[in-house]
Amino acid sequence: MKKWTLKEWMDILQTISLILGIFFIGYQIKSQSESIKIQSKSLQDNQKVNSANFVLKISDSLDKKYSKIMSAIDDHESNYKLLHKRFSEKQLEDYISSFETLGNLVKEEVITKEMAYNELGYDLEKAWCNQDVRKYINDSRKDDNNISGPNAFFIGFEEMAKYSLSRDKKTCSDMDQE
Repeated sequence: MKKWTLKEWMDILQTISLILGIFFIGYQIKSQSESIKIQSKSLQDNQKVNSANFVLKISDSLDKKYSKIMSAIDDHESNYKLLHKRFSEKQLEDYISSFETLGNLVKEEVITKEMAYNELGYDLEKAWCNQDVRKYINDSRKDDNNISGPNAFFIGFEEMAKYSLSRDKKTCSDMDQE
């Protein structure tokens, strides 16, 4: 039987320590990874709550500031005249600008498309389908010489309204029947 020298014992001890260190580091990495997943899920959940709260604030603001315009649009077909005798262009612009803000926040992923749709889908659809709203948007785009594309006026509103209509499998004619 061979007698081991002190150096050989130290080499064996060093090898065992190195192997244990590698296992320990692997365990730490796995633990960190699970912790990061938990934190990431928590952040996503927090973002969803914030998104819902933000959409609800927009909805409440619309209900408070624009209840008359909303009622006029909701209670009539798409050919119902909104402008001049009933509402000013400024009132109409402010109203649809709220939807534009909503659409832009969805595009920037500040709020989720689903939350916006669930809370305001019907209002988006009815407003988009109103002929005075569409005429105002088209005139604004013509004045700006930017009829379509990512920088056209009210594109965020348009995209959200079209998403809502397609999600509900409806057209503006269908909305007139509601």
